[in-house]
Amino acid sequence: MVRLPPYVVIFLVTSLSLLLLGGSDDRLTPGEFISLNETLVSDAGEFVFGFFSPTNSTGDFYAGVWYNNIPQRTVIWVANREKPINDSSATLRISDDSNLVIVDSEGGIFWSSNLSGFGTPGNDTAAVLYNSGNLVLRANSHNILWQSFDHPTDTFVPGMKILYNYRNHSTRYLTSWKDANDPSPGNFSLGIGSSTPAQFLIWSGTKLYRRSQVWIGKMFIGLRAINTTAVVYITMTEDDDEIGITLGVSDASLMLSSGGEDLYLRLMDISLGTSGSKTKARRIVIIVSLSAIIVCLACIFILWKFSEVFGVFKDPKNGKLLCDLSSSTDFANNISGSNEFIEGKPHQGPELPLIGFENILLATNNFSESNKLGKGGFGIVYKGNLPGGKEIAVKRLLRGSRQGMEEFKNEVILIAKLQHRNLVKLLAFCIHGEEKLLVYEYMPNKSLDFLLFADPTQKTELDWGKRFNIIKGIARALLYLHQDSRLRIIHRDLKASNVLLDEEMNPKVSDFGLAKIFGGNQDEANTDRVVGTYGYMSPEYAMEGLFSVKSDVYSYGVLLLEIVSGFRNSSFPLAMDSPNLLAYAWQLWNEGNAEDYVDPSIACSCARAEVVRSIHVGLLCVQDSPSDRPAMSSVVFMLENEEATISAAPKQPIFTIQRNLNPDTGHPPDDTYQVYSYNNVTVTAAEGR
Repeated sequence: MVRLPPYVVIFLVTSLSLLLLGGSDDRLTPGEFISLNETLVSDAGEFVFGFFSPTNSTGDFYAGVWYNNIPQRTVIWVANREKPINDSSATLRISDDSNLVIVDSEGGIFWSSNLSGFGTPGNDTAAVLYNSGNLVLRANSHNILWQSFDHPTDTFVPGMKILYNYRNHSTRYLTSWKDANDPSPGNFSLGIGSSTPAQFLIWSGTKLYRRSQVWIGKMFIGLRAINTTAVVYITMTEDDDEIGITLGVSDASLMLSSGGEDLYLRLMDISLGTSGSKTKARRIVIIVSLSAIIVCLACIFILWKFSEVFGVFKDPKNGKLLCDLSSSTDFANNISGSNEFIEGKPHQGPELPLIGFENILLATNNFSESNKLGKGGFGIVYKGNLPGGKEIAVKRLLRGSRQGMEEFKNEVILIAKLQHRNLVKLLAFCIHGEEKLLVYEYMPNKSLDFLLFADPTQKTELDWGKRFNIIKGIARALLYLHQDSRLRIIHRDLKASNVLLDEEMNPKVSDFGLAKIFGGNQDEANTDRVVGTYGYMSPEYAMEGLFSVKSDVYSYGVLLLEIVSGFRNSSFPLAMDSPNLLAYAWQLWNEGNAEDYVDPSIACSCARAEVVRSIHVGLLCVQDSPSDRPAMSSVVFMLENEEATISAAPKQPIFTIQRNLNPDTGHPPDDTYQVYSYNNVTVTAAEGR
């Protein structure tokens, strides 16, 4: 932590602790309240919101946020710092006008978020304590009405912004406590001045007390050693309206405290340049200059070694110094190639913690074969156990694989910005020489591919209720990627093996190595290098290299039909008298026998209406023309609304994929796939995996 002596406290700490499990209630909804002895706990268990009474207090209570895992309560934000509560019956609740309020037993308001014009709160309105320590009042998951980070008290935490507004000359700043046991505003404050270049300023009352070094357009990086995995950085953003500074920490386990050594010379009671001490002054100047040169050379050496390991590059727009995820020898192009589909938007650095390679070796028992979970096209996945008991999955990318390195870079950049209950969570990453590793949350039920296709005895674990839940969960994940996330993402490799299942059989879409980001106005893109998995590729992508959100819709349709039938599209049984799974589904649908399409192992557990609706949606998704396929928003609506009538009739899927089979063995003679359609268009030797 960095304290502004003697009164202002700024904690340089983070709440991005993705390696911890959460299980406590993190939200307050209309009609609920929090009393003096109740709390909210963030999902990851890092922060607590509730009422507290400072040491030596005489019955005064404050509502605030503090760290959950630090023995001595460390408060980072206080709501009613100017008006303490002295009523033991006081509660915090969401008012009838959609405000977050603290009221006493008679309904008097101690404190309010002071919103206006929002009316009665809806069913989705909630006050949620985020894992960053931010208390947010939102109308729904995408509409934030008010947040504590916009009203900081005395603590600067990752994700918070200190800013100066050029238009109205307002400043968002920190203000110290009056003393260690009194949260009311003290005499010291910290903010950004209006001068250029920007710098932190500390005021004592209205008088300038201290100023920081000026911002020179680069990130300040704190290194414990040359090969450190703990990096604290400050980032500046500026536009016509405001200038803001935010804090980030890439290693959430890092703890900072005072007591370090100063890296400068303090020259006390020395007068330079006087007529009687020119020689002495000259000697001091030389010593100071040489010391400064030595320090600069040492810093240059450290940064050079740092860039050798991580690859350093600079954001051309805001001057932010970032770490590339590979050395220059591994990639022909730098990280800027990652935003080829985002016009005018610079790449932002990964918001994930680094984890030490030695910690991964310990967790996986030196990549023991007994810990091996599986092997994919780009790497091997191992199960691991962290010292705290948390189970993880570690993907170790294959050395020398160009695709594997590109996948690593792509996945870290993308999934760091995505959060959804049906997307797998990337917890951390590691770069150690040639080793590149991704650390995910562990999925005890492995993949959908394993349960559906690997072992026939496993199929019965997926009854119809679980399969229908998986179908809907995958649809919600794609809707988030296509429409609801802050990036518009095309997955491009949706398949059964890329859907993982947690302990409750909830689906988690994974593997974003081939994903692409679309700009806000972009609907379609094309590529000369077709990558993906045959059997799931849309016709326009496999044949022309064109892909869009409708390409993912096609893949989803194939996956849906696989889940219902229990058959893999790329290895459909010849005995079924249909060229492939899609043709089989269409045949039964067209004959009015859609229920016969269901996996026989779960036929007794099926709800006929849900089965027919699912097959109908699946056939709509695999139509040949992208314009005929529904958007994922329509897919989710059709699946989740039983009363909704699906008026659209699916067209016959004319595009099929199948292997050249040996007539004697029934097996393909090699790994070559061919693409067929009823209009005799054929593509061969396309690159896939």
